[in-house]
Amino acid sequence: MSKKNIKRIFIGVSIIVAILLIRICTPETPPPPPKKALKDNLNITLFLDLSDHLDTTKASGNSVDMGKYRFENFISIAEKFGKYYIKLITESSKRLNTYDEKIHLRTHPVADFPNVNEYLIDFKLNKNTLGNYVKTNESVIPTSLKNSVNNIFIDCAEKYNNNHNGGYPGSNIYSYFQKKDFYIHNNKNLLIIFTDGYPYHDHNKQHKDRFFLENTLWKRQLHNKDLSEIESLFEADSTLGLKKATENLKNLRVLIIGTQPKGANPVSFEKDLMTFLWSDWLQKMGVEEHNVKLLFMEDCTNPKLESTFNWLLTAQWP
Repeated sequence: MSKKNIKRIFIGVSIIVAILLIRICTPETPPPPPKKALKDNLNITLFLDLSDHLDTTKASGNSVDMGKYRFENFISIAEKFGKYYIKLITESSKRLNTYDEKIHLRTHPVADFPNVNEYLIDFKLNKNTLGNYVKTNESVIPTSLKNSVNNIFIDCAEKYNNNHNGGYPGSNIYSYFQKKDFYIHNNKNLLIIFTDGYPYHDHNKQHKDRFFLENTLWKRQLHNKDLSEIESLFEADSTLGLKKATENLKNLRVLIIGTQPKGANPVSFEKDLMTFLWSDWLQKMGVEEHNVKLLFMEDCTNPKLESTFNWLLTAQWP
């Protein structure tokens, strides 16, 4: 073998050895940690917006019970949710000893409504307590939700002297989201909001940083516009809408019940605007778009409620 070939072989071997040494000496980039799976249990919160509109507008159209005040329908809907939830448990193939679920009933701030604390609910469903809520005792949760919601509304009306023309301070949904008590990391969190419209409260007037538009004009400037116009405005200007109250709410599914168009905005525009602003606000805080639904009061028929509860409780999570 010629010296020239030996030299070529030596150079080639040296290159191979150098490459191997680099690979050995260079620390490997660790693989990304596996995504922590959501626990297969639900953390459910029902939130009551004690607005001054709740007892002044009778439901119309295809409502749950035509002619009833909206707050009466809310009592009925809370009970129906409890019944549907228990029905799913009794029909589920999930092993009972794997349950670790929670149901809460809340409003905020409770200081504005006397005696509310005694009606708030915190049910824990696990292998030790589940027998208290299923089979022979399956009416416990539905009945408790019904009675507690009813008592909270009665208490609210009594404090404000049954003033059916307004006067209730309402519930501060914005500040409630800031508290984030409804959210447990790595749980499947469900939030049902019983309300009459937007997440608006007089207290927020003094906090201009919560609204991208000036005070009460934060939505009026969007009136008389169809959905495509509203979407175009938001695409062009990120300062529109409500400012986020918190963040990182990816593991949250929200159902808003009872919204009812009112005011000068045409009904079809008002419905689109309500839906868009709620969804936009929730998405700013990390809620996935597919995890937000609104049920207007006129849509709360029994079949619609059942299908929506089914979505809320059983739809797949990413």
